[in-house]
Amino acid sequence: EIARMLADDYDKRVMIVDTSNEIGGDGDIPHPGIGNARRLQVPNQEMQHKVLIEAVENHMPQAIVIDEIGTKLEAMAASTIAQRGIQLVASAHGLTIENLT
Repeated sequence: EIARMLADDYDKRVMIVDTSNEIGGDGDIPHPGIGNARRLQVPNQEMQHKVLIEAVENHMPQAIVIDEIGTKLEAMAASTIAQRGIQLVASAHGLTIENLT
């Protein structure tokens, strides 16, 4: 819903980096629930950090939505995205901030 709202209601260029197809659905055509947000599917989990950077370099998004950040490389890619002034909406699993590092 947040991807759709940012893209449709706030007229932002939104990229979804969809590693497990939980956001845009499984298939070549994204679920209509993502609105005008564009989706990049990740071929395998190990490439997620590269796809995050590819989204920035090739699509000039104003916001990126990702289903889960789980590795140090992905966290570093997220930091790079933030340093470029791009909004990032993501989940990460842990009970404390220390669990995430």
